[in-house]
Amino acid sequence: MSLTAALLLLVSVWSVLLGSSLAAPRLGVELATFGGCALATGLVLGTARRVPGPPGCWGRRIGLLLLGALAGIASYPGWIAGLECVYGAAELAPVPPFVQATPVNLVAAVALAPLFEELLYRERLLGALRRRVGGFGAVGLCSGLFALGHPEPRAHLATWLVGLGLGGLRVGSCSVVPCIGLHAGLNLAAWLALSAGWWSPLGPGLAVAAVAAGVCLRLGRTEARGREASRR
Repeated sequence: MSLTAALLLLVSVWSVLLGSSLAAPRLGVELATFGGCALATGLVLGTARRVPGPPGCWGRRIGLLLLGALAGIASYPGWIAGLECVYGAAELAPVPPFVQATPVNLVAAVALAPLFEELLYRERLLGALRRRVGGFGAVGLCSGLFALGHPEPRAHLATWLVGLGLGGLRVGSCSVVPCIGLHAGLNLAAWLALSAGWWSPLGPGLAVAAVAAGVCLRLGRTEARGREASRR
């Protein structure tokens, strides 16, 4: 996708999300958020370019998705601890919960938002920007746009830092699939923490996350080489 087309898609998605937030007083925050995520997901998927993969590619992609989700869930305590240090050092207020812990918000946060946001920011935009400004510049710019797309001002720094991690995983693995999984895992862990007070130990969680992310990097590169070979 060209940079112009990617930016037009970004503006379209932001318009959809803005419209859903304006409809919140009438529809309710929960229904408006779900509707906005559903429309944005349909918009992004509707512009996807179908590329045939090599035999067995779907099995590898499902494995990447599950490994990414495991890394996201296990690393959640580390993200929270790191953000608390950053916000404390900067004397900023803590980041408020991004959703209420309800079943509808679970679907929006774990299934819809990671899918359309990763396809938009880490595939379309990052791919288009990388050809112009290189990998580091593309990851930074995409993370900034990702942060601006979230309406909570106090969450901009947190979202930008998470975006850097997701962008690094995308560049390192050559695949957006583990990014979708990691994003979904983080959101699921946050939802569980809000709804049930669930929390995993920091040290073992980070160890599991590191192993899962490392396997994602290796499998993602293998899957990318298979895609390239199938195009020839």
